[in-house]
Amino acid sequence: MELIAAKAMLPGFGGSSLVWAAAMLAFQVFLLGGYAWAAWVGSRLERPWGRALHGALLLVMAGMFPLHLEALSTPGVVPIPWPEVAWADIACMLALTVGPAFVMLATVSVVCQRLLAMSSLPQAARPYGLYAMSNLGSFVGLLSYPVMVEPFFDLDVQLMAWQVGYLLVVALQALVLWRLRPTPQEAVTAATAPAAVSPRVQARWLLLAAAGSAMFIATTNVITMDLASIPLLWIVPISLYLLSFVLVFKNPPWLPAWVRSRFALALAVGSLLFLLASLSYHLPVQVALPAYWLTLLAVCLVCHGELSRTAPKDPRRLGRFYLLLSLGGALGSLLAGYVAPLVATSLAEYPAALCLAAAAVSMGEQAPRGPGRRTWWDRPARVLGMLALVLAWPVVLTLWPEVPTNLLAGCAGMGVAVLYFRLETQPRTAAYVAAMLLAATQLLPGLVPGRVLHSAHRNFYGITTVYDSGPRRHLKHGTTLHGSQFLDPARAGEALTYYHVTTPSGALLARQEEALDAVHPLGLVGLGTGSLAVYARPGQAVDIFELDPHNGQVASTWFSFLDHSPGELRLTFGDARLTLRGVAAGRYGILVVDAFNSDSIPVHLLTREALGEYGRVLREDGLLLLHVSNKYLDLPPVVQATGQAAGWLVLEKAYVGTVHSDAEACVWMALTRDPATAARLVARFGWRDLRNQPQVRSVRPWTDRFSNVLGVLR
Repeated sequence: MELIAAKAMLPGFGGSSLVWAAAMLAFQVFLLGGYAWAAWVGSRLERPWGRALHGALLLVMAGMFPLHLEALSTPGVVPIPWPEVAWADIACMLALTVGPAFVMLATVSVVCQRLLAMSSLPQAARPYGLYAMSNLGSFVGLLSYPVMVEPFFDLDVQLMAWQVGYLLVVALQALVLWRLRPTPQEAVTAATAPAAVSPRVQARWLLLAAAGSAMFIATTNVITMDLASIPLLWIVPISLYLLSFVLVFKNPPWLPAWVRSRFALALAVGSLLFLLASLSYHLPVQVALPAYWLTLLAVCLVCHGELSRTAPKDPRRLGRFYLLLSLGGALGSLLAGYVAPLVATSLAEYPAALCLAAAAVSMGEQAPRGPGRRTWWDRPARVLGMLALVLAWPVVLTLWPEVPTNLLAGCAGMGVAVLYFRLETQPRTAAYVAAMLLAATQLLPGLVPGRVLHSAHRNFYGITTVYDSGPRRHLKHGTTLHGSQFLDPARAGEALTYYHVTTPSGALLARQEEALDAVHPLGLVGLGTGSLAVYARPGQAVDIFELDPHNGQVASTWFSFLDHSPGELRLTFGDARLTLRGVAAGRYGILVVDAFNSDSIPVHLLTREALGEYGRVLREDGLLLLHVSNKYLDLPPVVQATGQAAGWLVLEKAYVGTVHSDAEACVWMALTRDPATAARLVARFGWRDLRNQPQVRSVRPWTDRFSNVLGVLR
């Protein structure tokens, strides 16, 4: 349900990668509500009315069906792109649709465990095996989604199947409530008060659960915002998170000593990955992804292993245990998914999660000390040494400019790893070190060698940085370059990177009257630095549609392309699918959609329905330009299949040969419904008509109800 709902909500919120984090926070709150109900009704399941009440409530939630996809795909609030509004809107949409049923589904595992513990079955002494099975079911469901569900079924079918599955779960739960009855011994035990659990133990349960939840949300944010921000990669972190529960709560638990003893090493690897990413030293994706995933699994195994080891033996404490576990999960999601993006300009939630995990583990029994005598200054020295490494090594990198910086970064990282490894028997000191790393996060972006940082900002749509390097000023969104400008005022009006006059877009817009035999109003989806606005003709109307209003401030404050434009500019903020609805039909001669070169692509801007909206605002002989350069996704086959299915003529031009020193390699595609316009692009601009060209890979056209990102991974 989490994947279906989040995917359905993406179009209404501009395809932001933080939709998943916002949805997960809401689902964690729903989980908390379910566990709270399970804790209350669990002590009343020995009575017939308690079982009847729980079964009836499960059935009542099914009364909200049928659930229509439009309730999830259309925001309830006009999307003013403020983070607070977007988060609240997502939470309200979920609460009014799938939330109540999700709350009741969250009770099933706990209620079954309570019923098992009350029964005379041999497994009654260890009911936590059912919790492992529950998480195993979620694990299998998540992993099967991108390979067995998403490529073959529309969202409508997926939602219908889920509703049928919910009714099946209700029937099975009713069967369990009817068949499992408390034994006489359980009835006697129920009359006595359960053994008390100390506040320290309960606080540790809360912290351990929060650490695991924060770690998986933070890892997801790092991967989707820094490496390959595609919804497909939501699945692996949450799957590993659930797998850790399966392994440590099964009977017998699986948590070997060699995993527990490598906890500090996992913190070291996580710290090194964060330091490298903060200073723009990026490992290959094939190396970085497994490193992030293994670090997540190791930390979650240790944290959740401690939860399993200290779980209450008295079944009457199951409700309180799972309630604190879900409360910790919600708090961890709140920290990593909302607080950190709101107050930090970097991915500070990742070191914060490491810090929280180290602190939670350090509250337990200290591991035996290693050989050798420790002095009073040993711990402060190690903490100060770590802080020195964190802050000093970026400066050291500038001292030897002739040495490959990745090599120097790797050497410094080895120092970090060695120091952390020496903390293997000192989890409390490791927590202090992680706190130092967290404190240094705000300073790291300004220490990148060869850069002068001007601005760093984070909101619901990602992290944007503005910095000078050499003779140019650059704008980055995450790790993707969104445009550059010469610092020399004499050359400040030259479009660079993907928009240089030698690129397909620059060459066409510089001679747009040749493409359409006239000059018409121009539409631009995606502002960036405002580079394309310099191609406007004097007095030409140029409408710019930008999702993030902060980007408007960046383009006007740190770049001057908008000032150099001779056209009549009008900026509109909001998602293009919604804001274009207010444009008159047939207004534009050329519409440029430049929203796909970031790692996080707005899938809803590439669907057949989106092409229909673009076609409505274009003239009959108008031209749609799409910038489809992407590091991780092969988008041209998607555009070709979807465009041709919608009746468009599709053309392509790649700029990957002799690249001008002021330009970047890029791929552009053009769509038109007019054969004469297509012929002019081929004859005058050298575009390639794809009408008689077979697709490089077979791709099913994308719609608002169907998209398959896995099928176009490079």
